[in-house]
Amino acid sequence: IVEKFLKEKGLIPSEFRGEDLISVYKNYLGKDPEKEPINVGALWNYIRSTDKASVPLISHSAYIDAVKDLIKSLDFAVMIRGKLLWKPIFDSEREAREKNEGNRLLGQVVEYLRRTGASWDEVELVYWDLVFDGWLKEVIESIPRDRMLKVIDVGGRILDIRDIRFDLKNTIKSGKLFYEKRKYIVEMDVNLPLEMWENREYEGTISVSVEGFNEEIQVDIKPSTGISIDPLEVKGKPPLTFKLNIKTGKAGNYTVKVKISGKGEVLEERTLSLRVKGEWIEEEIGIEDVEAIEEGVKVLHMKVFDLLAVPDVVKVAEEFGGLFDGRIVFLNEENKDYLRINVNTDDPRVLKLLWGSVNSLARISGKGKVNVDLKLLVNGEPELKHVVSRLTVPKLFRFKVKKRIYGESGV
Repeated sequence: IVEKFLKEKGLIPSEFRGEDLISVYKNYLGKDPEKEPINVGALWNYIRSTDKASVPLISHSAYIDAVKDLIKSLDFAVMIRGKLLWKPIFDSEREAREKNEGNRLLGQVVEYLRRTGASWDEVELVYWDLVFDGWLKEVIESIPRDRMLKVIDVGGRILDIRDIRFDLKNTIKSGKLFYEKRKYIVEMDVNLPLEMWENREYEGTISVSVEGFNEEIQVDIKPSTGISIDPLEVKGKPPLTFKLNIKTGKAGNYTVKVKISGKGEVLEERTLSLRVKGEWIEEEIGIEDVEAIEEGVKVLHMKVFDLLAVPDVVKVAEEFGGLFDGRIVFLNEENKDYLRINVNTDDPRVLKLLWGSVNSLARISGKGKVNVDLKLLVNGEPELKHVVSRLTVPKLFRFKVKKRIYGESGV
């Protein structure tokens, strides 16, 4: 009742979310949550004891709800008495596609607190990138021999974790992990060049062994369009080792599907990733004709100077990820700025929340105007065509892109 009364009087915020907790940690304690762990108990003691009037007055339950928000975002791993909890692993592909991994992680944390008798004050939130290598090593070492660990990436593809050769961190962070049961224990050792350039020839090898399987096996190889491999079919009794001749075409990212069969059934399927490099030029462009956009043009960053275009750039960030950098400046009738908002965040939710307030302020600012100067450094160098298809008015944006120089050797 007291909390409701204080909310109605505006003495405590109507809600306190994960981003609000991060704001207190950064702005009042002067710490970077991406570099220093957040001790839940210590931060709560600061909030309830500080004499700074601008620090939000909140209940402990509201504070813990904000902690839970951060846990469900998976931007932070959870450390409790030396135990690290982060990315959940589902028991099947179906479960991974249907279940929410943020809720699953929170459930694991709550259960661990209950089982150990630990309190929320003992919880530490550690930025995911800081613990990734150690977490991954522990996960790989704990994979049951009769299981394969796979990931559903942001594009919906299913990849064996052993076959992710590029951008491993972001593929796992943005994907969903699950176990797949193995009928046979198949081991495949792939030896391919780590670096390949366009229009070249390379060699690689694949070795296959199948535990307890003495019959002939067949290995079928299916590369994606743009790269050629010989041979495409190999037969023999395991352990089986064979050489691959690889011819690359244009620069780009390719996949090679490998299917291992024996006794009329599929023993295992894997998808290998190949990245072919080439020479590129970079330039800044605007979009006047969407139909004229060339294939293979990659987006490095995009700039927006119009307030109306902010929701679109937020949509792009939500889908592809990236870092916002820039400012929003309110000018009075004399063209002098009276409010300046600096933006530097990789969380699109921050800009989405900010845009509502900025838009409201712009409507009541009278004859003044709002200058927007925002840049989004887009993750993963997505295709320009894919990015532009998400925009309502593409001509409101400027793009830094890279284009491949056709005919160059890549040296």
